[in-house]
Amino acid sequence: SMTMSMEGFGPDSVFATPAEDNGQYRISRSLVRSAEGSTVPLTRVKCLVSMTTPHDIRLHGSAVTPAFVEFDTSLEGFGCLFLPSLAPHNAPTNNTNASGVSDGAVLSGMGTGERLFPPPSGLTYSTWFCVERFSAAPQAHPVRLLTVVRRATSSEQHYVCLAVVLSAKDRSLTVSTKEELLQTYSDESSEEASFYEILPCCARFRCGELIAEGQWHHLVLVMSKGMLKNSMATLYIDGQLINTVKLHYIHSAPGGSGSTNPPVLSTVYGYVGTPPAQRQLSSLVWRLGPSHFLEEVLPATSVAAIYELGPNYVGSFQAVYLPC
Repeated sequence: SMTMSMEGFGPDSVFATPAEDNGQYRISRSLVRSAEGSTVPLTRVKCLVSMTTPHDIRLHGSAVTPAFVEFDTSLEGFGCLFLPSLAPHNAPTNNTNASGVSDGAVLSGMGTGERLFPPPSGLTYSTWFCVERFSAAPQAHPVRLLTVVRRATSSEQHYVCLAVVLSAKDRSLTVSTKEELLQTYSDESSEEASFYEILPCCARFRCGELIAEGQWHHLVLVMSKGMLKNSMATLYIDGQLINTVKLHYIHSAPGGSGSTNPPVLSTVYGYVGTPPAQRQLSSLVWRLGPSHFLEEVLPATSVAAIYELGPNYVGSFQAVYLPC
C-alpha cells in the first residue's frame, strides 16, 4: 500500500482521514492487484503500461498517448492528485548567512530557501489534459484543473485562493482568485457577484469550440500582478492566444486581508481533480498529462515553445531544441 502523511492538516480538512488510520491517507492494495482467482481488467493493464512507458510521438491523430493520470468519476464520484506543499518556508532562527537569508530548517515545500506565495510578479500554470467524456446533464461535474488552498500557521481556517475549472455545461474556463473557506467552497457562482467590481476576482474564458472530447490539449494560464496598472490573466489553448482579461491577483495573506504588516507565514497546498468532499457520481472521465506551476510570467514565445515540445518532453525547459 502507499501512504501519504497528512501532518499539519486539521480534522476539518477535506483530505482528513478517520482516526483509526493514524493520520495517513491510504491507497488500498485492491487498486493495484486483483482478488485471488480473478483476472486483471484489460483497461487497467493499458493504463499502467501507458503511465510507465516513455513515448516519442506527436500528438493529434496518434493512437499512442503520453503518460497520464486518469480520473473516472463514474465509480466513486471523486478522484484527485493531492499536492501537499507548494511553497517552502524556513523555520525562524537568529542565524543568517552572508546574503541575509535565514538558515532555519525548511518547514514545508520542496527546495531550500524562502519562496513567497503568491509570487511577487506573477505565475504560470501549464498543463496537458484530455477529456475522454464530459459529464452529461443534469450532473454538470466540472473538470477541476487546479485548486490552490492555504492557511495561516496561526489559524485552522483553510482558504481556496486560486481555482481553475473547466465547465461541463459550455466547456468554458473559469479562473477565480476569490478567497473562500474550503469547507463552504463551491465552483458555482462568483462570476455574477464579481461582474460589478472594478477589478474582478473571477474571469470566464470562452473556449468550448477548441476543446474536443478524446483529444489532448495544452492549456497555459498566465497571471501577472500589476503595480501601476491592472493585474491581468491570459489564457492559451494549444499555443493559441484565447484572451487577456483583468483579474485581481491572489491576495498576499490568507483570507484576503489587505494588511501592511509583514507577510503571514502560511501553508500552501493544492489538488488537481475532485476531492472526496465534493464527490458527485457522473460520467466524467478525463486525463492529466505533464503539468508545471511556475513562479514566472511566461511570454507568448515561451508558451508556443512548450506547446511545440509536446506532452512527452521531460526536462527543465533550459536550452531546449525545437526541430525546424
